[in-house]
Amino acid sequence: MDKAGAIKIIEKLADGMHPETGQPLQPGGVLDRPEVIRALNIATRTLRASHRSQRALQAAPNAGKSWGKSEDQRLLADWEMEKDLRVLANRHGRTAIAIRSRLIKHGKIEP
Repeated sequence: MDKAGAIKIIEKLADGMHPETGQPLQPGGVLDRPEVIRALNIATRTLRASHRSQRALQAAPNAGKSWGKSEDQRLLADWEMEKDLRVLANRHGRTAIAIRSRLIKHGKIEP
């Protein structure tokens, strides 16, 4: 099972529904307890955030790799023409956070 599937199941349980049939669960069960519903909602938010992060890293094939001098030079030249971090991230195969950090390091933007 992947994270997206787990999220769907947990959301249905938090809504008081059977994850496979969509039918309401029997009242009086453990899923009627407010703290259990809150825990399921926290789990859903956590899984969603993790799923988004995983997708972002998959879209950034150079994530975690060292920056070479030539790539730094290309980034600085690209920055002069394009100020959108997401565009630069896609162009360099990095995350927008990595691009921002690198530009801060080179004094191009404020922390």
